[in-house]
Amino acid sequence: MCGRYSLGKTDRLNWGRFGVSAVPGVKPRWNIAPASDVLAIRDGRTGREATLLRWGLIPSWAKDPSIGNRLANARAESAHEKPAFRSAFRSRRCVLPADGFYEWQVVPGQKRKQPWRVEPRDGGVLALGALWEAWRSPDGETRETCTILTVPVNEALRHIHGRMPVIVAPHDFGAWLSRETTTEEAHTLCRPAPDDLLGAWRISLAINAPTNDDEAVARPLTP
Repeated sequence: MCGRYSLGKTDRLNWGRFGVSAVPGVKPRWNIAPASDVLAIRDGRTGREATLLRWGLIPSWAKDPSIGNRLANARAESAHEKPAFRSAFRSRRCVLPADGFYEWQVVPGQKRKQPWRVEPRDGGVLALGALWEAWRSPDGETRETCTILTVPVNEALRHIHGRMPVIVAPHDFGAWLSRETTTEEAHTLCRPAPDDLLGAWRISLAINAPTNDDEAVARPLTP
């Protein structure tokens, strides 16, 4: 799964690589949790655009928007078949810029899980594969929300957790974001990241509280 991620190194955002103009005022975030407004890149009506989406997808047909609290992640293997995600998987794919994400490891004999920080070895910015949806409330308000797709973890991170977010490679941005890409073609882009792409280390339990939102939560745990 992917329950938290970060975009703290905003100065490393290569807007041109994402195919959009720079967005002023992007605030560094080190502990982004579900129900937050998150930066997303998608194909809009007039071309590729950067926008804010609420993390936790509300299907267009939902009666109760609280369903979004349970839909922060979607399994890439089955998202194209699930009623909550299949329409978005077909034509509303996006990416979420991130400089790292967090996973929680089950430790034998301990009640608390051990959090880990995972980030690209080159210190750059990843593109997390996601889906977005628009939901209209009975009073006419439109909410745009998203979910992060996950896949079985690669070998390098298997000791931490069983799943990881989809990471879209830069050369796949065009195909992933295009509404012309078929469901079958998009499905082939949902795969574990290469083993040598990411590094990981243990961090403190401070990450467990979303209010702890500074660089300290990402630092390696001191023995």
